[in-house]
Amino acid sequence: MNRTRISRIACSSVLAAALTAFAAGCSGTSSSSGDSTGSSGSQKQGSGQAFPSGQATVRSSLGSMDIQTSAMDLQISGAELKPGPGGTSLLSATIRNTSGIPEHLAAVTAPDGRNATISQGGAKAGIVSTAGVLLAPGSSTSVGGSGQPVVRLPEPVGAGSSEKLMIEFAVTGLVHLEVRTAH
Repeated sequence: MNRTRISRIACSSVLAAALTAFAAGCSGTSSSSGDSTGSSGSQKQGSGQAFPSGQATVRSSLGSMDIQTSAMDLQISGAELKPGPGGTSLLSATIRNTSGIPEHLAAVTAPDGRNATISQGGAKAGIVSTAGVLLAPGSSTSVGGSGQPVVRLPEPVGAGSSEKLMIEFAVTGLVHLEVRTAH
């Protein structure tokens, strides 16, 4: 085998392992009571779960979530999927980072595997880089509004009143949030 073929096989193996780990983290399986799918209530996640920084306390309701880990304190509010241009869906939300370290909104995925694209929304938008949307310490960042970063799912908003999303943060890790849908 040549080096290119070996590199491709190695990359495929790493990608398969990463997707398997991602899918296992998204299954809602946890050593704690309750699930991590954004259902109402409060729960603690054990280390080794979706929160790489250790213990986490999560409180959530439709369209909002408070996440506290040893390293991070985030609040998501007003999360809603709205119809976008060309049969897409746009996420609008405000994320407050009350910790002392920067965080990034890195990825948004629907449970059926639809991945959102995150892009710069306008000249005055929050900073979007390859790491995602910067969530500066001690600040609130909005997505989905005029002149703000854009989080776009490739499919139209579902027919129900809510949709569950997986949201990946660089420091905090993966969270499951049920968001409102607007038709």
